[in-house]
Amino acid sequence: MKKVLQILLFFLFVTQICFAQWYEQTSGTKVSLTSVHFENANNGWTVGENGTIIHTTNGGQEWRTQTSGTSKHLNGVWFSDLNTGWIVGDSGKIFKTSNGGQEWIEQTSGTRIDLNSVCFVDLKRGWVVGSVDYDSGIILGTTNGGINWISQSYDTLQPSLNSVCFVDSITGWVFGLHALLRTTDGGHNWFGVGVYGDGLFTGHFLDQYTGWVSIYGAGVVHGFILYTTNGGIDWSFGEGPPTASSIYFVDANNGWAVGHQSMGNESNTYNSIDGGRNWIAQTQITLGTLNSVYFTDINNGWAVGEGGAILHTTNGGNPVPVELTSFTATANGKEVTLNWSTATELNNQGFEVQRKFCSNEFVTVGSVKGHGTTTSPNNYTYVDKLTDAGKYFYRLKQIDFGGRYEYSQTVEINWSPFTSYELNQNFPNPLNPSTTIGFVIMEKGNVRLSVLNILGEEIKVLLNEEKEAGYHSIDFNGIDLPSSVYFYRIQAGNFIDTKKMILLK
Repeated sequence: MKKVLQILLFFLFVTQICFAQWYEQTSGTKVSLTSVHFENANNGWTVGENGTIIHTTNGGQEWRTQTSGTSKHLNGVWFSDLNTGWIVGDSGKIFKTSNGGQEWIEQTSGTRIDLNSVCFVDLKRGWVVGSVDYDSGIILGTTNGGINWISQSYDTLQPSLNSVCFVDSITGWVFGLHALLRTTDGGHNWFGVGVYGDGLFTGHFLDQYTGWVSIYGAGVVHGFILYTTNGGIDWSFGEGPPTASSIYFVDANNGWAVGHQSMGNESNTYNSIDGGRNWIAQTQITLGTLNSVYFTDINNGWAVGEGGAILHTTNGGNPVPVELTSFTATANGKEVTLNWSTATELNNQGFEVQRKFCSNEFVTVGSVKGHGTTTSPNNYTYVDKLTDAGKYFYRLKQIDFGGRYEYSQTVEINWSPFTSYELNQNFPNPLNPSTTIGFVIMEKGNVRLSVLNILGEEIKVLLNEEKEAGYHSIDFNGIDLPSSVYFYRIQAGNFIDTKKMILLK
């Protein structure tokens, strides 16, 4: 009998769908990386010591070196689109690219002060800040993409400036050694906001009201993170993290802080899901200091640091706790049936079913609702209809109620549609008294299947109804017939075929 059922089984033996929070990527360098910036989930840049620039176009699966033209330490990187970006570094170095980093052209900064951070709000308006030995600092602004950089004045207790953040063309913040500066006129005037301490390392603002700063103060061993929801008029303490070297939030609730593992700190990556009120330590996979963190959405982020370390996460650095115990794909006719099972689920909103055809990208073809939080096993099914022959791949995208997600392993199947009508030989044959008759039809239509005696007379009608294209089977029981030779006949459209079967009791 012709084999008409294709089955591919792929089992995952009681293991979490996600095994790690952060994954280490290969940077190709051992120098300290100081800043990272991504334009989307695929295209990103990181810079560091000795003029190092490395770039990825596939989310960090591969990192390739770009030529900076300097051996000075590079401290900050910012891109306004996939082509246009700036890098700043020691000795007043500013470089710009207009072709994604294939060429970096040095701009005239007008200073020899070490520049630490850069931020642009569009292709023309941007700012850089810097300092020398904690004793002098500088703010530079441009309105023409860096053709001219103009020094901006400010008044603060200590002029050493670490980083800059603008949320629009007029509203921005500079984080310095002793104070936080704010402007509401594009940098023409800067004034101090009431945050003071022995050190204020860095920070991040989403809008003119919502922001975070990393600070340490007199008598404070580990430091802390403050948050504000009214533009710095009031500040509150966040619980959990030590002093951070970099903070990044994707919305008012979800953010990350990175730093170093020292003085008893249990991790160098932390996550908050409540706007910085509480911070949770994430998996520690590198002992070195992390200097910069950047996220493109709630799931996809990168952190860089000492020794050329680049860490990447696709689920916000937090495991998605769904235990997937099996995942199977069964192809039959024009359908593929996916079945999967879970042992436990926590905060599981559901699954997106994703399919890839041949060398194309994965696309979502359907969704199945999850069971939220449960310790009971659950089974899921999804049926996908196919049209074109070829190699298909399937995976599950599990999503929790917070929007985080993780992918399952992939199952693969080679599928081809039925291209002819066929009546299969019954099995078993001879029968006593039951057997199964299988048949294939090319297109939807009425199918009549009947049993004939040795004289060719119709004695039973097994089937007379409309059927979908594909493989079908029907059971025949001859308990009420005597032992003899019989025939069974199919008629589907213009297709007619007859085969012999033997009943032995």
